[in-house]
Amino acid sequence: MDEQIAQVAEFQREKLALDRQRFEEERDRQRQKVQVERENLDLDRERLGQENNREQEKRQIEREQLTVDRRKTMWTSASVVISVLVGAATIWFGLHSQAETARAQFEMKAAEVVMSATDSHAVAAKARVLQQLFPERLSKGFAEALEKRATGEKIEKLDLEIEARLSQFLVDLEAMVKPNDETLSFARGFSINDIKKRWVLLISRPTESKPVMFAEFETRPLVPLVVELSRLVSKEDREELRGVAAALSTGVVEPGVVSIPPVLKRFHARVLLRRWSNLFPYTDCDVERPFC
Repeated sequence: MDEQIAQVAEFQREKLALDRQRFEEERDRQRQKVQVERENLDLDRERLGQENNREQEKRQIEREQLTVDRRKTMWTSASVVISVLVGAATIWFGLHSQAETARAQFEMKAAEVVMSATDSHAVAAKARVLQQLFPERLSKGFAEALEKRATGEKIEKLDLEIEARLSQFLVDLEAMVKPNDETLSFARGFSINDIKKRWVLLISRPTESKPVMFAEFETRPLVPLVVELSRLVSKEDREELRGVAAALSTGVVEPGVVSIPPVLKRFHARVLLRRWSNLFPYTDCDVERPFC
């Protein structure tokens, strides 16, 4: 009886051990299954994350491509606009250049017509008439510019003509002086009357023996030239030139004078201005050394 009980107990123990082993195996299988599921879940999460990353990268690429396309469209439009503007500017510049060239050529021809006049007043009159006739083809200051230019040229010519004649008087006067005489005494055969004669020749109309600088002045005495010059210069110079015109009319040989030095002193003081001391003999000398 005891043996049967022992066998039953042993059987129960073995069964219990077997059940325990099965339970542990089942538990291990469950654990492995859970582990596999976890790993699968992790893989799914990783795949999902990668998929999300790919989607984000794809969207980023699409956004960048859209930005590039927009910029291309913008630059394409800008290039079209710029090319149109450049073309229009080229056409406008060509037309403007042609118009300016034609205008410049017309002004040059008009200037030739105006400057062909021999008198500054005629130049001014012609310039004003052309300005009135062709106000759209001549620049606004056309007449004033030509009149100013003509006046400047006239002043230069008058100065040169007057200086040349005054220089000739000094040359003639030097010929009357005794050679190497610092007191400027008359050479033999000359007297104060010869100076008076030379003075008359100076202020009179030019002769063949006393040619002029410019042909336009060949019939004009000296005093009218000085008076005309006074009308063209500034107010300050005008008064000085009027004084010269008066001195030329009255002469430089005062009553009672019989020697050369007083004549030269009066000539330098009242006639020979600084503006006439540039090109011709003795006009740049002072009264102390009149024939330097």
